[in-house]
Amino acid sequence: MKHSKSCVSRVLHYLRKGRGLNRWYTAWELQKMMTEGFGIGERMIFSESTITARIRDLRKNDYGSYTVRSRKRTGASSWEYQLQ
Repeated sequence: MKHSKSCVSRVLHYLRKGRGLNRWYTAWELQKMMTEGFGIGERMIFSESTITARIRDLRKNDYGSYTVRSRKRTGASSWEYQLQ
C-alpha cells in the first residue's frame, strides 16, 4: 500500500500544478513528469496503467473524493485528465 500511496500523492501533485493553468495531462505525460520530477534517490517509474488506477483512486472517498475530469485527446487515441 505504501507504493500506491506514494503514487497517488505524486499524481495529485502534478494534477494540482496544472489546475490553475487549465492544463490536461495524459497518463504518459504524468509518467514522464513523475519520473523526472524527483531526485535520483527517489526515482520510481510507475506504469501508465498504475497512474490511471491512481487517478481513479483520487475520485474515491478514501483518497479525498477529488473531481478528475477525463476526455479523449483530440486527434489521438489517448485519454487526458484534469483536476477540478
